[in-house]
Amino acid sequence: MYRKLFVLKQILAFLSQAIEHKYQVVEGIYLPSG
Repeated sequence: MYRKLFVLKQILAFLSQAIEHKYQVVEGIYLPSG
């Protein structure tokens, strides 16, 4: 049970990181800080 929760937490953390990174890339493309 606890093991499943731990794995879920890891997956969620990984997903949120990936989404954050994707948004940063999109901002870099569409909102150039120039």
